[in-house]
Amino acid sequence: MGMPRMFVRVAPAYGFAIALALLAAAVAVRALLTPLIGTEFASAPVFVAALVVTWYLGTAPAIMIALLGYPAAKLFVRREPVLITTELLGDLTGWAMYATLIALVIGFTRRFRIGHDAVLEAIGDRQRSEERLYQQANFDALTGIANRMLFFDRLNMTLEHVTRHGNTLAILFIDIDGFKDVNDTHGHLAGDQLLTKIAGSLKESVRTEDTVARLGGDEFAVLVPRLDRSRDVTHLASKVLKAIAQPFQVEGGEVTVSASVGVALSSDSGNDSARLVKCADMAMFRAKKQGKHRFQVFERQMLAERERYHRMQRRLKDALAGKEFMLHYQPKRTFHNGHVAGVEALIRWKPPEGPGLVMPNEFIWILEDSGLIEGVGAWVVHEACAQAAAWQCQGKAIPVAVNVSAKQIGPEFVTLVRHALEDAVIDGSMLELEITESAVMRRVEDAIHVLGELRAMGVKIAIDDFGTGHSSLSLMKRLPLDVLKIDRSFVAGLPLNEGDASICNAIIQMAHSLNLRVVAEGIEHPWQYDFLKQHDCDEAQGFLIGRPVVAEQILVAHNGDENVADLRKLRAQRHRLQQQLQRQPPPA
Repeated sequence: MGMPRMFVRVAPAYGFAIALALLAAAVAVRALLTPLIGTEFASAPVFVAALVVTWYLGTAPAIMIALLGYPAAKLFVRREPVLITTELLGDLTGWAMYATLIALVIGFTRRFRIGHDAVLEAIGDRQRSEERLYQQANFDALTGIANRMLFFDRLNMTLEHVTRHGNTLAILFIDIDGFKDVNDTHGHLAGDQLLTKIAGSLKESVRTEDTVARLGGDEFAVLVPRLDRSRDVTHLASKVLKAIAQPFQVEGGEVTVSASVGVALSSDSGNDSARLVKCADMAMFRAKKQGKHRFQVFERQMLAERERYHRMQRRLKDALAGKEFMLHYQPKRTFHNGHVAGVEALIRWKPPEGPGLVMPNEFIWILEDSGLIEGVGAWVVHEACAQAAAWQCQGKAIPVAVNVSAKQIGPEFVTLVRHALEDAVIDGSMLELEITESAVMRRVEDAIHVLGELRAMGVKIAIDDFGTGHSSLSLMKRLPLDVLKIDRSFVAGLPLNEGDASICNAIIQMAHSLNLRVVAEGIEHPWQYDFLKQHDCDEAQGFLIGRPVVAEQILVAHNGDENVADLRKLRAQRHRLQQQLQRQPPPA
């Protein structure tokens, strides 16, 4: 906004009338003062009126006053006739001198006014430029709310006030769950619209004195400078979650996301701004790890957990290069004859300094959170295909199932699988890819496209943990699937839990109606096995069937291709070709 003008020009239609009224008032006042001061300087009011009119109304009304002012002063102030024939020369001379003086008044006033307007315009331009620079430096260009710099400025000022007066402030660190999926599905324009709407929704959820800021990407923060009661911040965090969870209309349709919120209080986290934000970030991280769409208040033990996370992340970066990962294989057996129908490859980590194997539940989430899952996932696919090829050379046709993260789903993954199959010289049917129901729901269209390409290569596709997500029957028809795996949470209560029994029976019947194979995982007791067999489940997996073991311990009778020698010869040729390609110098 520009600086307001000190002088406003009256519309030309009224300018002449106002000028005449001003001249008449000036001459009348001067005429009333004539008995006191005489008729000297009778034209002075005219000069003043001309100056004022030139300044406020412009040059044309001032010239009118110049023409009428001399006769008006002579007639009403000096009480002389306007035109005296005997004194015509004197009148003309006086009028000429008057005209010269009035022209100088108008000229100098007009020149000064033009210069004054230029100064005001320059001041206004500078003020607008400063306001624009301040806006760019302190407010987010996309959402219009405070940016990271302004947030920390206000946080530091509030911390100084809190330290002096012994009050408590709070900050909320907000991370949007699933924002990348919105960008991937609806486009970046829709993502920008979503961020703008979330920012507006957050501003409506907080008090006027609170500061809502966008720290970058899909991260927001709220500064609560005055906290009367500790439970107030939990109430605010709940409001924030509710505000973000509402449906938003963006380019391409309606989207719904959630948020993970970390809360930190100055009384618990110290009076250093960087430390306070770090504590809120740790609390947010805990909320996200616990299942998202929730808030978590910072606790001191989170510092140790965060340090352990970063230490694990650094170690996992080196683990792949150091060949510290290994695969164990858990067999799956058919219900009708008990033969091994395939195995599931399960990753293990064996740090050289550790006492033993680290189970995937302790590090897979770190791989996904840090983006390392793609590299490790690629190694798993190649290693599983190589093991399937090794078994095939022994005369054992054992399909291998591999778990796939939602972050791996993309065109690059199709190329990765194709190269892994080609390197191992195995058919696509020897590889089965398992993806969770919830992962499919995050990126439905991408999943349908990518899984379709993989299935066209002969790869089998399985939905893991079926029944725990929110997929619909219409979606199941669209997905290119071969296998449904019943989640272990439904198997655990069989056969006594009527709800679990009904769900398992319904899944089996639905899958068979869609020509899908059904695998029940987590079978640990004979009565679970008997129930599933009676209800026509196809394959069984669990500790009752077999624990995960190294490849050498998988016992399978000779069931593969009779031309084992030919397979070995073909793979040996493939291996020699790869070595030759690796030894060739790169093209200049």
